[in-house]
Amino acid sequence: MQNEGLYLVDDYLEDIDERLTHLWQQFLSGQFGTQTRQGQIEEIIHMDALRYSIDTLTEGMTVTALSADQRQQLHPIMKQFSKAIIEPPGHEYKHSLRAKYLDALVLKYDLSLKR
Repeated sequence: MQNEGLYLVDDYLEDIDERLTHLWQQFLSGQFGTQTRQGQIEEIIHMDALRYSIDTLTEGMTVTALSADQRQQLHPIMKQFSKAIIEPPGHEYKHSLRAKYLDALVLKYDLSLKR
C-alpha cells in the first residue's frame, strides 16, 4: 500500500497487532518521550510506519547504493520522519534516534535533508 509516500506491504499490516503491542509497551515505559513531539501514540505509530517505509526502500539499510528512483521515493519519507522526531538536546544527541538512524541513513546514502 502506498499512502502519503509510505510504503507499507502486507507484512506490515499482517503484523500490526504485534507491532502495536510492542510500540505500546515502549510508549508506556517512556522510551518515546525523547523522540516524539507530544508523546502521543498516533505520533509513535506514524514514526513506525515511516521507519518501516524507509527500511522497505533501503532493505533495512543493506542496499549499498540507491537508484535515482529510490532516492526520489525516499526523500519525502525522510522529510516526514525528520519532522516527526524531535531535535534532542546536545548532550543526548549521539544516543538519539535522529543520530543513530536518520543521520546514519543520510551519511550512508549521501543524502541531504534540510530540517
